[in-house]
Amino acid sequence: MSNISHFEIKGGKLMSYRGPGGKVTIPSTVTSISEYAYFGGRKITEITIPGTVKSIPMQCFDKCKSIRSVTLMPGVTSIGRYAFNECTALKKLVIPSTLTRISPYAFLNCSSIEEVHITDLKAWCEIDRNIEGHQSCLEPNNLYLNGELLRDVVIPDGVKEITPWTFANCTSIETVTVPDTTKIGYNAFYKCTNLCRCNIPLCQTELNSPFDHTAIESFEVHDGVTALINSLFECKSLKTASLGQGITTLPTAYFCGCESLKEIHITKSMQYIGSHPFIGCSSLEVIYYYGTVEEWKAIEKCPDWLKINYDNQTNGTQLKIVCTDGVIYTEKANGEQAD
Repeated sequence: MSNISHFEIKGGKLMSYRGPGGKVTIPSTVTSISEYAYFGGRKITEITIPGTVKSIPMQCFDKCKSIRSVTLMPGVTSIGRYAFNECTALKKLVIPSTLTRISPYAFLNCSSIEEVHITDLKAWCEIDRNIEGHQSCLEPNNLYLNGELLRDVVIPDGVKEITPWTFANCTSIETVTVPDTTKIGYNAFYKCTNLCRCNIPLCQTELNSPFDHTAIESFEVHDGVTALINSLFECKSLKTASLGQGITTLPTAYFCGCESLKEIHITKSMQYIGSHPFIGCSSLEVIYYYGTVEEWKAIEKCPDWLKINYDNQTNGTQLKIVCTDGVIYTEKANGEQAD
């Protein structure tokens, strides 16, 4: 237990810490912390913040480069901007179920985080961590639920949305099961490099880069999804993709860098194909189109829709477009309209 004399406290507000560092536990008599109470640190290696402190203010632990472990006790509800910025030694973080907000850049430049411990998966999924479109920069490598490393994640019923960046960089996760009443937010599984299976819930109407840099092998978009936003970037294990009837537009560079993608299934509802949607898809062999040859030709396409290679060179192989009444063969092009 830290010596109370090491803390300067005024009216319940912690103004500064004057102790020798090491393991520090803030007294439960503290109800708030000054924004710059620990600026630069005092060789603190572990810090425990009591639940009496509801909010960790902006830049509170900025540049505390000796901190290796942070424990937030139940009762803490928010973390301010840049609160742990450049805590470059931070490896372990304990998050309570009471936390509802992580402000932008709260964990900027905390590249050493190896494990985040939580006790409530529903609460974790619902934390607001993409305020004003800016992420919190908290990207746990390994996520532990009640002491167990999460590999096969089952999202609890009652979660309305897996908020943006929820599982970003959780490399331990291999499969995710999402209820049909739960939406997947922007980049929710960004850089989950071992994630190989996740369903798209029936309530989902838009997909905004949910699986960038994952190991997903099959991408099946149900008919209720009406918009693909941004891209499915560098899913290098992706082999097949099927777009449902709700998709009328294939956006620019949507399958960018999906180098293992061999086949894609497109319904006759497709109306527009954007610029180079298959750029970097060097393994693409066939497009299955569930309409006639004439209907395929009638789809509006950008002139470079078939651009595959980054260097604008053809690779001497052909792409097969299989329609309901015939097959079109065309060379993987350098940006020229193929049909």
